Amino acid sequence: MGGCSVLGDWLDMLPDGTYPNITIVQEMLHCIDSLLISSDDLTRSNNLGRVIKQYANGNAEITQV
Repeated sequence: MGGCSVLGDWLDMLPDGTYPNITIVQEMLHCIDSLLISSDDLTRSNNLGRVIKQYANGNAEITQV
């Protein structure tokens, strides 16, 4: 129902080129970790997988994540 896309939007870079508050990012990633998200859900999402990969690879320049 589009939930993965909404989560991706919340975690993605903001219009001013910064990332969301670290506390919000950490809590959202913690919640996402407990969800049962299938590969089909990620495929339908336009950005959640990409955004999580940015955080995982350190591209978001937030070392606490």
